[in-house]
Formats: sequence, structure tokens, C-alpha cells
Amino acid sequence: MTSEHSRERPSLPAGQPCWRSLTPESVGDLTDRYEFGDACVREVNRRQTYGKGATSTASVVIELMRKQPEPEWVTLRLELSDVRDFRIIDVNTFSWVLLDDLHVVRDATGRLHLDLDNVARSDFRTPDQMAEESHLYFSAREVRWAELAAPRCASAPTTHGGPREAAEDYGRTIPPVGRSG
Repeated sequence: MTSEHSRERPSLPAGQPCWRSLTPESVGDLTDRYEFGDACVREVNRRQTYGKGATSTASVVIELMRKQPEPEWVTLRLELSDVRDFRIIDVNTFSWVLLDDLHVVRDATGRLHLDLDNVARSDFRTPDQMAEESHLYFSAREVRWAELAAPRCASAPTTHGGPREAAEDYGRTIPPVGRSG
């Protein structure tokens, strides 16, 4: 017998993420499931190869709060393919804390524009605005996301409420909030 929860998210072997497409039409599913305000960017990678079959990819690893079924800190990975334009402004702080939901728009050519650090705090942004104003922006042909294994030290006790509070304390190693037990 399967529960409603198991029908929504099929169980996968350990280490096998369930990849989902991220588009303007599906971004609501992602922001309904995860809390991006107070999320923390842990890793940004960009890879460019040259020659025959050249590729340009990027990935972003974020620790954030999953809202349901029970709130807990998890690791989310975004993967971008055929990256053409990007903007990464190093914030040069202890951690890169996201304050708002991410934004995804599609331009007339079908390219996706992803803004992870909405500096202007506006609800609707054009690709040009994203490219000029965002601290973490990518233009890609395809974007997908998956929840990865629980963050490092997920069961370690914590005394802070989230990355925003943690960023205020520079010298401290901060384990993600996790369920004890």
C-alpha cells in the first residue's frame, strides 16, 4: 500500500537524485516546496570546454529549508546547460545568503534566465534587468534541480535560526539545522 507522500516523491536508491525541470511555469512548485529567503549558496561552478562538441555548464548548490512534510534543512542542486551569459559578483562574506525567491523568465528565443540574488527586490524582471542588476545570474538553454542528500552534519545541534543569523557570526563553523534522533 502506498501513501500519498510516496506517490508524490517516489523512493529512489540512496544517492540517486530525482531531477526536475525548472522553467517559468514550474518555478512555483519549487518555491512552494522550499524557503529561499534565508537559504545559503554553498557552491557555484561554471565549466567551459572548447573545440568540437564544446559545452558550457554551471551548477549551484544551495542549503535551504524544505517546508513540507516537516521543515528541515536540505541541499538543493541546480544544473544549467548551454550557459551563454552569466554574472557572478562575489559578495566576499562568510556565506552567500539568499533573501528572496529565485526568478526564472524565458526570452523570445526560448532561453531561460535565472536570477538567484534578486538585488532590486522586484517581482517581475526582464532578462536585461537580471543581467545588469543580479549578483548571481545565468542564461541557459535548460535548468534542472534536485534535492540531494541531507546537508553535512545534518544531525548536529544548532543554536541559530538559519544562514542569515549565521552569517552575522564570522568565525563560527555552522552546521545546518537538522532533525535530532
